[in-house]
Amino acid sequence: MESQYAELEKVKQKVFVGVSVFEGLAYTLAIDGHVYVFDKARTLIKWMNIRVERAFGCQVSEGRLFCACSDSTLRVFRTDTLQHIVTLPRPPPLGDTNMLLGVSKIKIPTN
Repeated sequence: MESQYAELEKVKQKVFVGVSVFEGLAYTLAIDGHVYVFDKARTLIKWMNIRVERAFGCQVSEGRLFCACSDSTLRVFRTDTLQHIVTLPRPPPLGDTNMLLGVSKIKIPTN
């Protein structure tokens, strides 16, 4: 997945489901799974399709962009490059647990 320039006419017609601001940049997520990054002058800096059926919201924290997606998945990206870091697995069904003996926890890289 690589970020690209976008045609602004297409962006005007998007339905946005999440907006989060980090270090003067606005990270927006459209319902169709496109991430758009705008600067303070409202200029579109970059965009990327995160390749999901549907997106539901986003949040930025400590240089990471978290995107809530269909099928109960959560995708994590670097805010500076929009590089994909990890897709967290779906939670277990209600009443079940995914904590098995000997299974290590998922760690998100810090670099």
